[in-house]
Amino acid sequence: MRARPGVLVATVAACLVTTVLGVPAASADGLGDRTVAEQPATGTPQVLDGRVYAVVQVGGTIVLGGTFSRVRDAGTGPVLRRRGLLAFDATTGRIDRSFDARVVGEVRALEAAADGRSVYVGGTFTRVAGKPRARLARVRVADGSVVGSFRPGRVAGKVRDLALRDGRLWVGGAFTHIGGRRQVALATLAPATGRATSYMSLRVRGNHRRGVTQVLKLDLTPDGSRLVAVGNFARLGDRRSHQLLVLRLGGSRARPAGFRTRFFEAPCSRAYDSYLRDVDVSPDGRFFVVTTTGAYGGPDGPCDSASRFETRAQGSRVQPSWVDRTGGDTSYAVEVTATAVYVGGHQRWWNNPFAGNRPGPGAVRREGIAALDPLNGLPLSWNPGRTRGVGVFDFLATDQGLWVVSDTTWIGGLRRARVALLPAAEPAVPSSRTTTVPTEVYVAAPAGLDRLVRRSLTATAAGAPSDVATDPAGAQDWRAVRGAFMVDGWLHVAHRDGTFTRRTFDGTTLGPERAVAAQDRLRPLTSWRADVRAATSMAYQDGRLYFTRAGAAALYYRYFSPESGVVGAQRRVASRGVPGFRPGRLRGLVLTRDHAYVVGADGVLRRTGWRSGPISSAPVGGTARRVSGSGDGWLGRAVFAFQGPDGAPLPAAPTAPTGPTEPTEPTGAADTGTGATRAPVAAASTIDRAGSSDPDLLLGFDEATGAMGSVIGSVENAGSLPVEVSVATGNGGRVRRDVGTLATGARFPAVDARTGPAAAVVVRPAMEAADDGLSPGGGRFTFGADFAIDAESEGTSTDNGDNVVQRGLYQDDAQYKLQVDHRRVSCRVAGDRGHVVVVATTRVRPGTWYRATCSRRLRVVTLTLARVRADELTWARSRSRPRRWTGTGRIGRVVFDRSVPLAVGAKVLPEGAVAVSDSDQLNGVVDNVHLDRPGR
Repeated sequence: MRARPGVLVATVAACLVTTVLGVPAASADGLGDRTVAEQPATGTPQVLDGRVYAVVQVGGTIVLGGTFSRVRDAGTGPVLRRRGLLAFDATTGRIDRSFDARVVGEVRALEAAADGRSVYVGGTFTRVAGKPRARLARVRVADGSVVGSFRPGRVAGKVRDLALRDGRLWVGGAFTHIGGRRQVALATLAPATGRATSYMSLRVRGNHRRGVTQVLKLDLTPDGSRLVAVGNFARLGDRRSHQLLVLRLGGSRARPAGFRTRFFEAPCSRAYDSYLRDVDVSPDGRFFVVTTTGAYGGPDGPCDSASRFETRAQGSRVQPSWVDRTGGDTSYAVEVTATAVYVGGHQRWWNNPFAGNRPGPGAVRREGIAALDPLNGLPLSWNPGRTRGVGVFDFLATDQGLWVVSDTTWIGGLRRARVALLPAAEPAVPSSRTTTVPTEVYVAAPAGLDRLVRRSLTATAAGAPSDVATDPAGAQDWRAVRGAFMVDGWLHVAHRDGTFTRRTFDGTTLGPERAVAAQDRLRPLTSWRADVRAATSMAYQDGRLYFTRAGAAALYYRYFSPESGVVGAQRRVASRGVPGFRPGRLRGLVLTRDHAYVVGADGVLRRTGWRSGPISSAPVGGTARRVSGSGDGWLGRAVFAFQGPDGAPLPAAPTAPTGPTEPTEPTGAADTGTGATRAPVAAASTIDRAGSSDPDLLLGFDEATGAMGSVIGSVENAGSLPVEVSVATGNGGRVRRDVGTLATGARFPAVDARTGPAAAVVVRPAMEAADDGLSPGGGRFTFGADFAIDAESEGTSTDNGDNVVQRGLYQDDAQYKLQVDHRRVSCRVAGDRGHVVVVATTRVRPGTWYRATCSRRLRVVTLTLARVRADELTWARSRSRPRRWTGTGRIGRVVFDRSVPLAVGAKVLPEGAVAVSDSDQLNGVVDNVHLDRPGR
């Protein structure tokens, strides 16, 4: 993957709007600092079979290469025969009818020629445009004809990647001879003639385990000074260089760089000759990222991972700056931009080092495509989702957006057959800046008192303390704090109960408290909660959250992304202590670029040197200097420096309580199911809800866009609870707009005993919510929905009913569930002391709309059922006479772990996936899903 101009990641409501092709053709400047939408643009062509392995832009034309043979313009036009190569207009998306290269064989690599009118093509093909051309050719974009002057001669083996730079065509592959010369795996050719040059004369030899020596992918730095390649090899010349090599370019020939690593000598699965899959250099050339396959290999290995290396690192055992692991799934293509590392494969999770083929503690769901933070590899909130298949084989970032090519047909909740454009959008994600001095520093709970004290700080002295009257008063018990830091106007706080939160803070006014726990969605990261409870100091810098623990003589760190709210699954050691820096005695920590300001157990504020490094930063021994004495009130529960939005300092005279200048909201992404997009949380509805105008949860589908029968990708909550809503699918199932005559609702898959299609709407409490509003505890609550089941609603012997609304599974300690089984409606409510089941004595009719409500009050569960006419399908009291059934028994408290989803339409597992083997799929239509806790 060649380094290309960058893309900026954000998730905003505007990004969810489908964009139509029509912007000017891309330039070399790329996206700059713009964002990328989660939903793909319309108008892109359809590749109807095979795989698309490569994408490149030549002037105003996009060219695709792969193993396909049938293509079609967007929509329902005629099917065209295009073997191996396809060209279409970058602005309109229309397939170029005059371009037909008729490739016989497989295309694996493309590179635009310098003339802007032709493209280099590599692979395993034998003929192009009716002419014999084996494995490497140059093709005119105007008509697909071969450029006859480019003749590389016999290419004895596969071509896997190409790059053109400084008048040299770099070729990587599994060949032994090319351009009339013996040169194994990596060669340079004259771009005009295809003849080999002696610039690349180093021997690439050996292999990882077995198989043919080959270069699979290569990339160059923007200034042309370095080349990075990955593949099945063990040595570069006489130097050990296992599966990854770095060349120093310039002068008359290529030379080995001082970079070598043994990180990829780990065996991984024996099924692979080489487990490295792609490499891409950052736009500024400072680092590159490598993706791998290899099956789960434990929490510390390179298998099934993405890893960052610094390009100019020196040594024989260079270590990655960071590694993120999927837990056993392959990542193929990688594209590094200014603020994101895009990865595509058949991965299901990231931040998942502790489990194989399942989500472990801290795992974050990102199906098939993800954006990782360049600082630490953690998943950002951007999460379009895609049908996983084998994977994404290539990315291309242009000023239009991010092109994605693969072997599958769904991305961002929409059908895009093997090629999609995720269009450019705004705004930019704010950068996380390092604190500078002079600054204002706060001490929480000095001398154990519930107060907050502010004082100025320079490099050598501290000002007098002054009490801060925070607004609203009592919003924060400072005695319960165990660590704190500020990033871009957000105060992050570690609490003694193990929770980690953020809130806006302008120096006096505190905003609402919001949980920061995106890594706890699937399986809680309990080790981080233990770290929070034990913390004695805390600070953030460059994607790393540094902290000390009571009773431990080490400075630790975890990766942390303020943008997505994800905390890294692994705890690492930054320092065991150096002269003048004793981690076991730290009671406060503030970091600048060159210094660490630390409060010791003696209450003295000291400054020590702080050395930045690619893996982590660390204190410099013997550099400690006293800044302020022990009697100055530094000893408290936390010490943090002020940092306003965009890194701004504290205003000279903050005025309260007029309210803070709201910083840009970190997205704090929740994990969603396959192909899901997050729905924005609507304001409280004013519709009549039978006496309550502020329901907790109310899901309707009238706002779903598209024609009847189109796929629903987002759902709105018209209630007051902050929730995140997604769609999970399996076995080809989809949730679609209802094509019936009664109302617009959500149609779930019809019965198909052969394939068992499954789909569900998944609801989770929002990450920023202080409590789990979907967990009713011991209080009164109601839940239900409007529904109409199909005539055939039980397809197999294991289809045990139609699940309408459900949270928790039968075997769990807590559950509430509304289902239709053999046309009888039932409610089940289970708590920590027992359960009650209520079953209607009448049967519902297929195709007829009903409103079912289950309510719990103390020991009594009531089921209410009424027929609903067409004009009653808004949330209002039904005018039909309802029937009621009750049941009584011990229930207790109905309390869930926050990771347990509420599901509509099918059974959903804790990780958010549909239980496809036993889904209890509802076959019919649903609307107005509701839950309420009166009096809360």
